[in-house]
Amino acid sequence: MTYIKTDEDWLYLTTVMDLYDRQVIGWSLSKTLFTKETITPAWKMATSKRKIDNNLIFHSERHPICKQGV
Repeated sequence: MTYIKTDEDWLYLTTVMDLYDRQVIGWSLSKTLFTKETITPAWKMATSKRKIDNNLIFHSERHPICKQGV
C-alpha cells in the first residue's frame, strides 16, 4: 500500500502484482483505509484478469489493513 499526500488529504494506492512477470494486474485508489475500498477492489480486478488455480500463493505486506481479510 502506498500513501499519497495531496493538498486536501491522503489517498491510498493498493496494487496486486504478478511476481512471475512483475506486472500490476490489479489496483485501487481510495480515500479511506477500509478493506472494502482498498484490498477488495484491487483483488477483484486482479482475479478478473488472470485465471486463479489452487496453487496460487498470495503474498502481502504485513500491514494491519492486510490482516483484516478480503
